[in-house]
Amino acid sequence: MRSQQERASDRQAEIDALRAKRYQEESDRKQRARELAEAQKRADTQREMSQYREAQLYVCAPISDSCPILVLTEHTVPAV
Repeated sequence: MRSQQERASDRQAEIDALRAKRYQEESDRKQRARELAEAQKRADTQREMSQYREAQLYVCAPISDSCPILVLTEHTVPAV
């Protein structure tokens, strides 16, 4: 009788350990997915900011005083 109780107890412990492992793996997957989404968002923001910075390097200027047509000219950024 005692041996049967021990086997049942061992079996329950194995089941509990397996459930805990599965729960931890699921939690880890969700965390990795969150981290990946955050990294993608940061990369998108960096790319967008880079595009904005590049766009700021160009300014509109008239061709001449008599010509109101604006053209894009490269604007030099002072060295820091």
